[in-house]
Amino acid sequence: MRYQFRKTEIAADDATVTPSDYTIEIENIDPEASNSEIKEWLMTFATPEQPIEIERVVRPYAINKYIEAVNKISNLKTQRNALTAKGRQLNSEQQLKLERIDTEIQTLEENVNQLKKEGLKKATLIFVTFRKAEQASYIASQFKRPLIAEVLGCLIETIANTSHTFRGSRVTVRRAPEPTDVLWPNLGYGKQERQRTRIFTNSITLFMIILSFGLIILINWAQVNENIFHSLLIYSLE
Repeated sequence: MRYQFRKTEIAADDATVTPSDYTIEIENIDPEASNSEIKEWLMTFATPEQPIEIERVVRPYAINKYIEAVNKISNLKTQRNALTAKGRQLNSEQQLKLERIDTEIQTLEENVNQLKKEGLKKATLIFVTFRKAEQASYIASQFKRPLIAEVLGCLIETIANTSHTFRGSRVTVRRAPEPTDVLWPNLGYGKQERQRTRIFTNSITLFMIILSFGLIILINWAQVNENIFHSLLIYSLE
């Protein structure tokens, strides 16, 4: 059933033209790199049979810290409003909590103002849109490697293909997701930080699966051997 759903999804995607068909995403790009430098690097993959025409380079900003601070301020103000609702009288403990909330709000607002003053930093993940969909597919194919090569490339940096580097850093290039599927606040986190989070969540999921599987086996074994336990119990009582 899942295979049929996946097959239908792939067929629908092939039959539908969307912005992601013309776009790739590049991860671990140096934020200090200019758009022209990125374009020149990608143009080195062009061939007489496959020209490259870049329409646009989209540079998202690292808004994660700004979003986190704004959300915390909103939550703290909600707590403050709940404490001071309808002019209620506060005891000493509630008054201390109110003062602590006001201090946190002030600190966070100062951080937000500082971020606005300094300006947001560019993210290390970018999107590049091409004039034709086949050009995006071609560039993505140039960076596609077997799984074993990806694993070895991460373990032994010296064997990594130099075409997978930009400014001396390994980059990951893949077809871009749909714009509505992009979690824009998460783009501010670096590749390693996202990998650590992904490894942690996958490890927890795997542990829960193994634990559940082990419990199922234990329960089935106990049911099969129920008569043995019953006989042992009667024997011990005698």
